[in-house]
Amino acid sequence: MLLPEFFQQHGYYVGGAGKLFHGYHFNYEVRGRGFDEYYPSKTRDLPSFEGLKFSSKLPLGGWSRTADWGPLRPDVTVDDHPDGKTAKWVEGKLLEGQLQEPFFLGAGIFEPHLPNYAPQKYFDQFPLEDIKLPDGFLENDLDDVPAAHAKMAHNPWLKRIREMGQWKPAIQAYLACTAMVDDLVGEIVEALEKSKYADNTIIVLWSDHGFHHGEKGRWGKYSLWERATRVNCIWVVPGVTKAGSVCSKPVNLLDIYPTLASLTGCEPPAKQLEGNDLSVLMKNPEVSWDEATVTTFGYKNYGVRSGRYRYIVYEDGSEELYDHTNDTWEWKNLADKPQFAAIKKDMRKWMPVHHEPPGPTYKPPKR
Repeated sequence: MLLPEFFQQHGYYVGGAGKLFHGYHFNYEVRGRGFDEYYPSKTRDLPSFEGLKFSSKLPLGGWSRTADWGPLRPDVTVDDHPDGKTAKWVEGKLLEGQLQEPFFLGAGIFEPHLPNYAPQKYFDQFPLEDIKLPDGFLENDLDDVPAAHAKMAHNPWLKRIREMGQWKPAIQAYLACTAMVDDLVGEIVEALEKSKYADNTIIVLWSDHGFHHGEKGRWGKYSLWERATRVNCIWVVPGVTKAGSVCSKPVNLLDIYPTLASLTGCEPPAKQLEGNDLSVLMKNPEVSWDEATVTTFGYKNYGVRSGRYRYIVYEDGSEELYDHTNDTWEWKNLADKPQFAAIKKDMRKWMPVHHEPPGPTYKPPKR
């Protein structure tokens, strides 16, 4: 049962806008399931960039339909951007004050997912001459990494970007889009604060994945390393959370569903959810928490992150182990060091015992 369906079945009005699901699955499988209203429609999750871009000579042609970035036409404002339209629709729902209560309202902001387009003013905030390459980039970083990582997800993007002299411009575009999204999130929160729902509405701000900008020799996601798998997860729960409080315990996006069910007093669907109720951490961020977070990418490829270590096991049994107390960028693979055998054994207890086969592949529709 999808999260929107869950709340709809518990009597909630459910509205959504933008990228709340992967676009292909929303447009061809979800098709509005669980939503009373959706912007732009129940069969299309994103407004279009059509007519907003101006011609560029970036690596788009023939290489990848999403590997593109740059400022939009000079006359384009943030309100013209698809994410701006998504935010404005959600803001309108809040400020109108006509939402059926209780309600669930989702705003799916697309950026800074590729392609990275934003109005020129956001590029101006990050002059190209001030752009720094990632501190975590190491030319020979992959020398101690198993070959299985390349088999799992071959990624030639960084090599091509460097060859074309686009490394700094691509980072600039990512920063520009992030700044735009920061403004849009702020506008949505401001609309909520001005609305009659300000004092009894839970806010959850999260992202579906991280992004490599050259770290570990990669560009984009598609890895089990920290840069691709660590995301923001911010909660505001009236009467529970405290402003500015931080929790360093490892949690998972699977925890969002059961946590929302718990906080709203709705009985979760039986035998479906595998996440934890995070409300205990909201009440006491320092509480004892014997948990680690697991990421899966491809068949039998797993990454486990505890408070200190990241342990990766690939389908062929090859391993990586990183100690984040002194190796933030995961440069030193400790998996073959005998003194870490006990650590690996302890981390393995979090590995799945049931290996779900890969789902069917699909060809993205032409755009």
